[in-house]
Amino acid sequence: MLIAACFFLSVNVNGQTDIDALRYSKSSFGTTARSMSMGGAFGALGADFSVLAQNPAGIALYRKNEFTISPLFNYTNATTDFLNNNNSDGRFNFGFSDFGLIFTHNLKNGHGWKNWNMGFGYNRINSFSGRTYYEGKNNENTLLDSYVEELNGTDPDNIFDVPSLAAEAYNVYLLDSFNGNQYYNALPNAGELQRKNTRTRGSMGEWDLSFGGNYNDRLYIGATIGFTTLRYIEDSRYEEIDVTNMHDSIAGLDFSSFYIDQYINTRGTGFNFKIGAIYRPADWVRIGASFHTPTYYHLSDDYSSYIMAYYEGGFSSTSSVLYGVYDYNLTTPLKATGSVAFIINNFGLISADYEYLNYADAKLNSPGYHFSGENNDIDRKYRAASNFKAGAEYKYRNLSFRIGGAYFGTPFQSNLNKKSEDQHQVNYTAGFGIRGQNAFIDFGYALAMSTEYYAPYGLSNEPVPGIVTKTTDNRVLITFGVKW
Repeated sequence: MLIAACFFLSVNVNGQTDIDALRYSKSSFGTTARSMSMGGAFGALGADFSVLAQNPAGIALYRKNEFTISPLFNYTNATTDFLNNNNSDGRFNFGFSDFGLIFTHNLKNGHGWKNWNMGFGYNRINSFSGRTYYEGKNNENTLLDSYVEELNGTDPDNIFDVPSLAAEAYNVYLLDSFNGNQYYNALPNAGELQRKNTRTRGSMGEWDLSFGGNYNDRLYIGATIGFTTLRYIEDSRYEEIDVTNMHDSIAGLDFSSFYIDQYINTRGTGFNFKIGAIYRPADWVRIGASFHTPTYYHLSDDYSSYIMAYYEGGFSSTSSVLYGVYDYNLTTPLKATGSVAFIINNFGLISADYEYLNYADAKLNSPGYHFSGENNDIDRKYRAASNFKAGAEYKYRNLSFRIGGAYFGTPFQSNLNKKSEDQHQVNYTAGFGIRGQNAFIDFGYALAMSTEYYAPYGLSNEPVPGIVTKTTDNRVLITFGVKW
């Protein structure tokens, strides 16, 4: 029940919750093929376009102007386990992981400063493309039980004062009242087939403007102003079907099935700042550090929901559409990164990064509502997490071969999750590149795997069967670059 409460995603009128704060506080790794194939461990290496969104000091290691563009091919597959039934669904997505320009300016009399560089472009920092499906026969309870709990004690004449799916369920005869303000539903004996199909799409991106300087080929510093864009779209249909043919009756009607369609479209913009440094105490080692301020988002939700109910004899009833638009603000956690890289002569390197961020620092707010309950949920559920990235590269003439990995720690408190279902993520990466004097092409592949758990609704007096979802994300990235 603790797990169900932690991962509670109710089938209700869409609102802003701690889950939204978590979703938009996460980020991926490696926006170029080279950096992705090395697990995103580029905090101490530099001279790669991805560093604008990671450690901006890396821009100072460029020696030439550069243009890069990186098309991304992504296939996400989700396998669900619900009431011992396994189902699988997937979604393919194409987009651009990054594109931009680096300009270098060499200094002749810089009093130790060798060059000042500037970069501008786009980095995709997260993707929301996916599709999930689950189904199973539930002999214990129904979503309608949660609506009964929600409405009990409310006078039937007042249940429409606050728009809700529970009220709309009453409106289409899935609920009825007795003794004035007590309720019962059309499935008192449960035994229904429950299923849900969800499709998500969208991404988070960042337009980065970065500046960096090289002091005496030993100290590199940099800063980035990031202008973020966000779009998240979710379409879902939740269904319950009477497969026992018990024909439970309510208000003189024999129940057959119902479904709930929901849609949400979240758009937003924000900004953040990043600073970083790389120090090279010797030619074979580099040490890096960076600090990202929180991202300050202004978001807007456009959402709608409605219920359709069917009964024996061909009768059906549709609720009115619940529709709304709501503007609010989100502050994501700050992030600190430490990095180290070892250069092995001219034929190889090894690099590693450590990231720290505290998901409990995320906060929702708006001028007319302070989200006290939602922010308390964030404090109660989430914690600080550690992310580890590592990679290696071997060079042979104009060819480079790369391998890497990344581990993203769980954002959840230890007492509110199962170790195998805590949303930690494991990534395996590899790739290769071909480099000429003035052009290059890199190929990268990443396999990301994670497991999560959630319950479709919650009840106060009994457990609700939950869904375990194992997600496999396959990413193929190609980066084209020109130098001059």
